[in-house]
Amino acid sequence: MCPFVDKAYSRCSACMTLRNVTQAVAYCANRFVACPIYQELVADDRQSGPVKVPVCLLAAS
Repeated sequence: MCPFVDKAYSRCSACMTLRNVTQAVAYCANRFVACPIYQELVADDRQSGPVKVPVCLLAAS
């Protein structure tokens, strides 16, 4: 499954229609690495730098 499918990217919305449902399932669920939109999103993520993850430190008493 494409890791971007739940993100509601506008670039994906043209493919996520009833008219394109067969193609959307083929790409988003199976061959997402071959999807040109996936390739663009991965390239954008790489250019933006490392992902910032919030960290919560807990002190033991």
